Amino acid sequence: MKETIVARIRGLKESNPELFKDKVEFLMVEDEELLRTYQTSKEIIILTTKRIIFVEILGMTGKTQEYRSISYSRINSFSVETAGTFDFESKVRLWIFDSGVYELEFAKNTDIKPLLRIIGRNSL
Repeated sequence: MKETIVARIRGLKESNPELFKDKVEFLMVEDEELLRTYQTSKEIIILTTKRIIFVEILGMTGKTQEYRSISYSRINSFSVETAGTFDFESKVRLWIFDSGVYELEFAKNTDIKPLLRIIGRNSL
């Protein structure tokens, strides 16, 4: 079976969730809270108590943004590849029902254990 890579995001670093609250507040429902955020210069991944929100910053000015919301219940499975001696990045792959694979690469020294706990707790 051929896997469709929907998104491949490289160089993610953890950031402060409060910095992005105003960016996604219009998407959030009652009692939904921001848990963790990871970002590159053009992408932001926001984990909430209900879903994962992917934000892609488009264009030269960054004013155009695309938002993709994925409920944890849509995650069929996930895998993790830890950083090795010669590989500095950790990788997480998410298989999303009726969508494809999201491949996330995290910058050196980024602690991905909290992310894995959130995904595991909410997708099982």
